[in-house]
Amino acid sequence: MKLDDVTRRFKKPCIMDIKIGRRTCLPDASERKKETSLNKHRHLPKLGFQIIGMKIYHPSQGDYVVFDSKYGRELNEEESIHGLVQYFSTRTRFRRDLLPAFLNRLEKIEDWFDKQEKYHFVSSSLLFVYEGDTNHVATMSNSTGALNNRDNGVVLDVLENVNSHFISGANADSGHNHGKDATRQSETASENEATSENVTTQINESSDLKHLEEAIDIRMIDFPHAVPSSSPDDDYLYGLRKLITSLKSLLNLGPYYHQLLYLD
Repeated sequence: MKLDDVTRRFKKPCIMDIKIGRRTCLPDASERKKETSLNKHRHLPKLGFQIIGMKIYHPSQGDYVVFDSKYGRELNEEESIHGLVQYFSTRTRFRRDLLPAFLNRLEKIEDWFDKQEKYHFVSSSLLFVYEGDTNHVATMSNSTGALNNRDNGVVLDVLENVNSHFISGANADSGHNHGKDATRQSETASENEATSENVTTQINESSDLKHLEEAIDIRMIDFPHAVPSSSPDDDYLYGLRKLITSLKSLLNLGPYYHQLLYLD
């Protein structure tokens, strides 16, 4: 999946990259790498998620405000809520109207992780996008058909990317394992096809939030350390649920924090 594919239908895309989970390296990583990772993401083990970067369009200024990874790394558990407020603030207003749509999508991802035990995702991210030009939102429904169902894409893109990651790794193995790898890939593809069908059925359920979801998108990205598993990905679920809880709190507290943020 390419970033351009996610933002192409947006005129003024507001983007946020959030790393999910309490660790950023595999259990078999060297002690030095684990220490470096912990120093770089010192709040991640407790917080469960970390803002990697944001780019928000402010219509009143006609320009973007950008926050880099250094900003996100400094946010502890209490301060992380202010980072989320920054993303949903366009200086003159707090975009509380978008929160139910994002929460709806996140809860669908949570539902999938509750059921899947095939993979563990380490150092994976969620990419948030919403339309910063409110005048453009009304015209977006005409272009959504070409996206081939965005709801399906949240999870199905994950399966496609992760499968291709393991298949490409298997193709790099020596020739004497080729027959076994091909059989295993075929079995994995069949299992994932069945999983995809189940996920599609779940996500295709009718939603009262459709008009709000025209203005947003959310995708799972970055799978360099997606590893096969036979148990639930509790680490990813921990961070995802902490993020959902934080966003739910903004339904009530967001406008108040926004006033504090931009009080002249």
